[in-house]
Amino acid sequence: MLSPAELVAVLAQSGMYQAAVQLARSHKLSYQPVLESLASACVRLSLAGEGINKEIDDAWKWLGENDLSGKELFAEATFSLKWWIL
Repeated sequence: MLSPAELVAVLAQSGMYQAAVQLARSHKLSYQPVLESLASACVRLSLAGEGINKEIDDAWKWLGENDLSGKELFAEATFSLKWWIL
């Protein structure tokens, strides 16, 4: 059975960032694995060459579908977080 910290990492690696943050918050764990996963995904997409337009389109679609505004994931920092994610 996974510990809460391990589950946060697995959720983040699977792109389930909101669930990972909620679990981390409920168990008073660090958000570091979530932020590292987001940063890694952003770097991977920014360094990707031509021919992966679908992956980039999917990433933008995901960001649109997972709008962080209105969510209290990071309180007043949601705008900064969105900008940082992009």
